[in-house]
Amino acid sequence: MYFRKDAYDITHIPGSNDLTMSERIVVFLFERLLDEGRKVIIDNWYMSLRLAQFLLTRNTYVTGTIRANRGVPKELTEIPLKTFQTCFVRKGDILVIKYKDKRDVYLLKSKLDLRKKLVTKSQHAITYRYKSQMPLRITM
Repeated sequence: MYFRKDAYDITHIPGSNDLTMSERIVVFLFERLLDEGRKVIIDNWYMSLRLAQFLLTRNTYVTGTIRANRGVPKELTEIPLKTFQTCFVRKGDILVIKYKDKRDVYLLKSKLDLRKKLVTKSQHAITYRYKSQMPLRITM
């Protein structure tokens, strides 16, 4: 299926001129839902740090996988991890997580709920329980 280049015209939305075509598709599809505090799950084909920042300005929040070359901080990509280890970088309301499985996996999440409760603490890991009640394990 082919769509003309201007099929996803979002030039009437302020700040959208700098977005790539894949980012424009997301904004075009959610145009009527912007500014409503919605949460969107996006895969790595469409996700980028720039898109997450743009959607934050429009009161729309994202979660999803992201490719390392789509805005993941260089400091995070250069950290060597062993299998099943994680590390993260946070700036404002955007959190980027690196997880080592068979390969490195990156996850981006905006709109963080920072209310947490310390569950366990050992020499090698700290486990927090966030508002969602799903534990987040930080391996050191």
